Amino acid sequence: ASTPLQGLPTGNNPRTMFFVVDYEDVTNNEWAGLAYGKAQRNRAFGLTLDGDEDDLSVQGWSAVHDRPTDIDGVIDANSGQQRGFISHAVVYDGTTYTHYLNGVEIDSGNKNYNTVVERLALGQNLNGGETPMSIAAAFIYDRALIQDEFNAVENYIQETYLTGTSNTAPNAVNDPAVGNE
Repeated sequence: ASTPLQGLPTGNNPRTMFFVVDYEDVTNNEWAGLAYGKAQRNRAFGLTLDGDEDDLSVQGWSAVHDRPTDIDGVIDANSGQQRGFISHAVVYDGTTYTHYLNGVEIDSGNKNYNTVVERLALGQNLNGGETPMSIAAAFIYDRALIQDEFNAVENYIQETYLTGTSNTAPNAVNDPAVGNE
């Protein structure tokens, strides 16, 4: 028996996601990464690689609802080399999404999501299509982290998975409306 997914933000509720991933070259036109929801228009949310262009994107499911960037997730434009592991993140406050690569904002805009929790996918698209990648970590918060919290998690990711050595857990303060759960 399977356990239903619980605690993931639904509808248009705020959320924050971090995905520590090494996206490999995509040739199969799949949009895959860290996503949850339902494989229907505007019923999903996630951080993916656009399998058509290798661009980093915030997924909402379908061209109208996806928010691709012009930032290649596989090849670093400055060095011409494969990026290797990166921190791919998004903060959504219920109105505006802000999209990050290694802690630096790469895109933002207004979007109204209607996420339905049906499935959680890592390394896949919600319809099951797979994309080659290596995954180090995934974090999903049920609210929009404030800048200090975002920076603390990003620093933890950088030190733990990308650049340094640290065993200090990230510190995101509990939402006072929810309590210390």
